[in-house]
Amino acid sequence: MKKYALSLAICLLAANAGAANAPVNIAYPVNASSVHNYFHSYFTTTCPGGANSVKWLLDGTLIGSTTFYDVASVQFAHKLPNGWHSLQVISSCGQDAVKFFVQ
Repeated sequence: MKKYALSLAICLLAANAGAANAPVNIAYPVNASSVHNYFHSYFTTTCPGGANSVKWLLDGTLIGSTTFYDVASVQFAHKLPNGWHSLQVISSCGQDAVKFFVQ
């Protein structure tokens, strides 16, 4: 019985771990955070197999795009003027957006 309970617990943890992965996750900048004018950004997108695409926009202007298979991990730096700005990431299977303040 203990062996069965352990197997069930492992299966449930594995199912929850897969469900926790959002299709798009902007790790940095954090929403509503303050950053310096040379800010760094990092995001990932995970979509099911096949040809996928992702594009990222700063203040509504396209600044990058790529195609990928399964997972794309993007890191970039950009200089921005002081004030509030937005970063939006749109992939084949989802999207995410953050607003942040440049000091």
